[in-house]
Amino acid sequence: CEGTKGPYLEHDQELSVGSITLRCIGCPCHTKGSFCFYIHQPGCTPVLFTGDTLFLGGCGACFEGNNTQMLRNFARILRTCDPETLVFPGHEYTTMLAASNATGLQETV
Repeated sequence: CEGTKGPYLEHDQELSVGSITLRCIGCPCHTKGSFCFYIHQPGCTPVLFTGDTLFLGGCGACFEGNNTQMLRNFARILRTCDPETLVFPGHEYTTMLAASNATGLQETV
């Protein structure tokens, strides 16, 4: 996949930190080298660290990509992650995104 290899990481690469294994999910769009990191250990709730790709209530800006790439990233995340996965975004924009989404909905009604 185009843009899923950075200078140090590749899509689907696994990294071990002690007894924890992180799966790298290439998500180019916010920047060409964006990755999410998924941890799914037996007996533990899976977690996903999304950086600037996915927020609670929205997604990151497409600085070095486009909306099609961002949709591919969402599909890749959905295919990879267990439905019980806890999501940890790189920033907290929930209130701002919720207000922005509500304003956008009001403008379209």
